[in-house]
Amino acid sequence: SGDESCSDITSIKGDKDIYYYSDEYMSDNYANIAVLVEEKDLPKTIAEMVRWNGKTYPCATPLYYFNNSPYFYTDAQIERALDRMRQQEKYSDICELTTGNNKRYLYSTIHMSEKYARALAEGVEYGEYGYR
Repeated sequence: SGDESCSDITSIKGDKDIYYYSDEYMSDNYANIAVLVEEKDLPKTIAEMVRWNGKTYPCATPLYYFNNSPYFYTDAQIERALDRMRQQEKYSDICELTTGNNKRYLYSTIHMSEKYARALAEGVEYGEYGYR
C-alpha cells in the first residue's frame, strides 16, 4: 500500500523540472508560487498570479505586489516582463490600469472587466481615509 511516511509528498510539473513538496507543510497554492519563482519566468509568474488573484479573491493586483516576498522583483524586472507580455498572445488577457493616486494595477479580462478591476483597485488605494 506504499510507505505511509511519504503519503504527504506530492509533486508539481514545472516547465523546467518536477518539484516535490509536502502538502502537510505547504499549501498547493504556495507550492505553485514557489515553482514559478524558482523557474524565473517572470511573465508567466505575473500572469498566473494576476489570474489567480482575480479568480480567487477577486482583486486586481498592484505592481508593487511583485516587489515583495516571495518574488522580490525589481521595478526594472517587472517593466521588462510587462514589455514581453504585451508582445505575446497568451498574455493578451492581462491588462493594466492606474488608480487616482498613480498606483499601477494588473487584472485579467478572463476574470473581470476594467470597470470592476478599477473599482476594486480604487477601493484598496482610497481606503477609509482617502488615498495613501
